[in-house]
Amino acid sequence: MKIDSIREQSNLNLKLSAFSEKGRIRSPFPKWIYCFFYIFAAYMALPLIDIPFVGLSLSAPIFFFIAFYAVFKSPAGWFRTHRLWITLAILIYMGTFFSAILNGLLSGGVNINSEGYKSIIRVAYWLLLFVVTIYFACQQKVITRVAFILGNMALVLGLLRWLEILIFGSFGAWSGTRWMTQNTYGLLFSTFSPFLLVFIVNYKKKKRLFSAIALLLLWGAIAINGSRGSWVATTVGLVIFLFFILIVHYRKFISLLMGLFLLVGLAALLLAVIPQFSDAVISRFGTFSRLDQDKSFAIRQLMNQKAIRLFEESPIIGIGPARFRLTSTPLEIPTVLSYAPQSHFDAKSAHNSYLAYVAETGLIGGIPLAILLLVLLIRGFHSTKQLLRKNQYWALAIYLSFIQMSIHLWVINSLTNSATWFIYGLTGSMIMIGNNIQNSPEVKK
Repeated sequence: MKIDSIREQSNLNLKLSAFSEKGRIRSPFPKWIYCFFYIFAAYMALPLIDIPFVGLSLSAPIFFFIAFYAVFKSPAGWFRTHRLWITLAILIYMGTFFSAILNGLLSGGVNINSEGYKSIIRVAYWLLLFVVTIYFACQQKVITRVAFILGNMALVLGLLRWLEILIFGSFGAWSGTRWMTQNTYGLLFSTFSPFLLVFIVNYKKKKRLFSAIALLLLWGAIAINGSRGSWVATTVGLVIFLFFILIVHYRKFISLLMGLFLLVGLAALLLAVIPQFSDAVISRFGTFSRLDQDKSFAIRQLMNQKAIRLFEESPIIGIGPARFRLTSTPLEIPTVLSYAPQSHFDAKSAHNSYLAYVAETGLIGGIPLAILLLVLLIRGFHSTKQLLRKNQYWALAIYLSFIQMSIHLWVINSLTNSATWFIYGLTGSMIMIGNNIQNSPEVKK
């Protein structure tokens, strides 16, 4: 019996791999394609440069080579294996495409412009990114390396924010960040911080100590950055992280909880040492108690109102991609925003990825997207729990990234973004790996 157990674990270890930057990958693709994929993944956490005109990131040329090999050099049967994701991607694209074309035709060419045509191209790119990411990351060593890289890039992102603070004094909300906006930093923190968080349970001894220090620096950067969306998303993600540890590895829960409390206490102590930092954090945190007087929050609520009313006016095909800022509808402007006419607010971003997408593409675009998100949420939960039982903490990092990013997308319009669909793709890969493990003979015995 003991020999059978050892053999079963050995077979399972061939299917699974822990975080490691070492190890060779057996694959029909050349090594340089994987190097490109890892560079592409790292760039997702630090998207500093965009390509002019098309609005795509600098990673687009790198992804072109990856996609070429994935589409034209893939083994037979890959479409059948990935048909769920390909089907959902096609449905989402068709929703965007028909929304743009039908709005243009029904308005005699008025309700479509160059941005609408660009949106059709961009959405095709992002959906291809989504499918190709699932295909590449379905290999265990690839997805674990990507998770390892993203954990380190999360630390680099935190250090970059600290560097801005030290050089330019850009701490707190509305501090005039230089390299990226405060909201961009906040979304990136929400999306990639879980990859560093799981290091503290994946590693031991010196590596765990280093991971704890790195996490402390990252949390400090999140706090000082002042993005309330990242505060909420990170807090919820931490609670879900502890929940998974409790239900799967309950013996680690108490020690882990004490360690996290210690880290939070140290972060608070370090911020308190510098009054300017602590004042900025406390001042920003205090806005939660007076949101009715907060202009930023009021604008977001007003844009939600606009998105809902635009959807009610055209529930099937929406108003057309990239037309939220170009379309107006009567709004009830609150007193706190009475300083400007409605035309001033019509030109603002939607500040809500989901409502903006539904307002622009209607039900033909919103329903396929909702199905995708529900599949990732529900099936992702089960796959995460299953893989976590095998000590595959990278799965928890990916699922938490998906959850935190999804929460933050409620307060920022960033659904049409490469990193968003990259995380969706990693979540899909994690689900497929979980399914493969579940259906393997070793697990069924």
